[in-house]
Amino acid sequence: MFEYKIVLIDASTSDTFLEKVQNELNKYGAEGWELVTIESFSNAQSALFYGGGKTSGFVAILKRKKESK
Repeated sequence: MFEYKIVLIDASTSDTFLEKVQNELNKYGAEGWELVTIESFSNAQSALFYGGGKTSGFVAILKRKKESK
């Protein structure tokens, strides 16, 4: 059996974005979490100003084996 975690990653910090994502994923990996999928999203405001092409952030779905109680 697995447990799941949903993590929101803000894409607005473009200078350090890759480092931020790697640090987040490494932190969760050290806790036993495995990345299942990651999807980008944009908010309505960025769609108006950038024609929907600017990514606001990412949703990462993680899973790990549930500990037996």
